Amino acid sequence: MTREYWAHPTVHGRYVRPDGSELLYESRDRLRTIEGASIVSWPDHAKSAAPLQHDAERVIAARGVILDRKEAVRAGFKIETPGHRGSSNAAPSWRAVISNLPEALQRPAATAELLTNRTEDTLSIEQAKAFLRGLPVETNEQPQDETTMTTDTDPKAARLAEIANSMAAVNRNNGYSNGKAKAAAPSLNGIDPSRLKRLAEIRLGALMTNGKGYTQEAKTLKLALDTHETVGTPLHRLFTQLGVDTDKMLPKSV
Repeated sequence: MTREYWAHPTVHGRYVRPDGSELLYESRDRLRTIEGASIVSWPDHAKSAAPLQHDAERVIAARGVILDRKEAVRAGFKIETPGHRGSSNAAPSWRAVISNLPEALQRPAATAELLTNRTEDTLSIEQAKAFLRGLPVETNEQPQDETTMTTDTDPKAARLAEIANSMAAVNRNNGYSNGKAKAAAPSLNGIDPSRLKRLAEIRLGALMTNGKGYTQEAKTLKLALDTHETVGTPLHRLFTQLGVDTDKMLPKSV
């Protein structure tokens, strides 16, 4: 299927790929030949934009393109009117813009979790875009079964398992093995493993975005995710062993 590049609505010679990335090229025909893409004008059905929450002079359009508000109006864009806080008019616009970001389209499950647990008041569109970009692109690959994983020929996997076991021992020595972490295990067992992984990635991403990537919580979450990815140990078991405070990670409805 031929990819469709849109000509930028306000900058001549700039084109927007389906993933939202932009490039400059003088000749449409040459770009079409090199990239093997279909070059079209910005479609009328996509000529709407939403105001940025913290920048009244700019708006965000389809494919995550940021435009100057006045230039967007001159280009024929309709600027959505933000509703009052807490009104029914505000949420659909915010949800629609985030759902159609290129970063969101590549991470649908994480986006769904994000929109479920955050609101326009707690997460701006710019923050959502930056946050989702920091998460891994989702694929349809099924996680490898735990019984088929081995650390015999993988030094890194063996080291991660060793670190995980060491941290579990430290937590036990500090009296955490019979406390909150252990009590959390039954509730974690009932959560789909892929969803549990997404929740952990979202929590880690939030910590990184807020400049807390070097905290013990962030390091522990990263260790758990790395160990799960490399060794195959179930996350609910790792969270219990490492003493992860899952109350900060799980939605209230879980």
